[in-house]
Amino acid sequence: MLCYICDSTADDCRELARLYKKYAGDPIWNVKAFMNPEKLMNLVAGDKPEILIVDISLKPLGECGGVDLARKVLEVSPTTQIIFVGDNPLHCTAAYGVKHVFFLPRALCAKAFPLALGKAIEASQVQNRAAVVVKTRDILIRVFYDEIYYIENHGRQVLFHIAKEPPLCSYASIEILSKTLDDRFLRCSKSYIVNMDKVKSLSLRDLTMRNGDQVHISQSHFTSAKEKLSAYLEAKALVVGMGRLESRHRETLKELEENQESTGDSNPHKTQSP
Repeated sequence: MLCYICDSTADDCRELARLYKKYAGDPIWNVKAFMNPEKLMNLVAGDKPEILIVDISLKPLGECGGVDLARKVLEVSPTTQIIFVGDNPLHCTAAYGVKHVFFLPRALCAKAFPLALGKAIEASQVQNRAAVVVKTRDILIRVFYDEIYYIENHGRQVLFHIAKEPPLCSYASIEILSKTLDDRFLRCSKSYIVNMDKVKSLSLRDLTMRNGDQVHISQSHFTSAKEKLSAYLEAKALVVGMGRLESRHRETLKELEENQESTGDSNPHKTQSP
């Protein structure tokens, strides 16, 4: 996650960057600080920052000039979440002129910063959640990737198995889906695609999902599925950071290692691929 900070002085930029790093947590504290709005605008189109923390009264732009800067940023990067900082609480009314998540009075900055940042991160995550549009019999439903446990080929239809809901049935191609979904999804047979974030354990024949369902792995897909799952979970561990490995990934990696030690890799299947 990238955060832009634009303030009138170097000291103010440093303080806001310090607070961001303190409360955002590693490794999402990538920050770029600016005192020159023009330099910021030269980079924003390429960077598309998730968050902009901006002084509402930027010296180069005059009183409430930070609102104009935020408006220009949103024209180029509409998903950027805006947090305004201001010395004068009365300037909060000017902030209504542009979409923002929080106005942060400078005097209360240290105390209120976690709340402001939390709102910005939450709004960014909701806005940027990847999703697929599922066409059922009579409606279109937007299904977020992180809600999908697995996708099942069912004749000429596809079933989307999601959390705490009956499967969504849609006329779709599992072949096309396997090419369009992102790298968290694993094709483990001709009939199944699984969300690796939802996998609990791997056995010789099946993946056990975190909702208790078991998904068959074909013989032809077993070796590559095991390698991709292990690599994906290791990569997730690195993203989370040293000492902050999410418990669900740590548990899954441990189960994978135990299964590999007990079963080995040689000829794990005797059944034919579905």
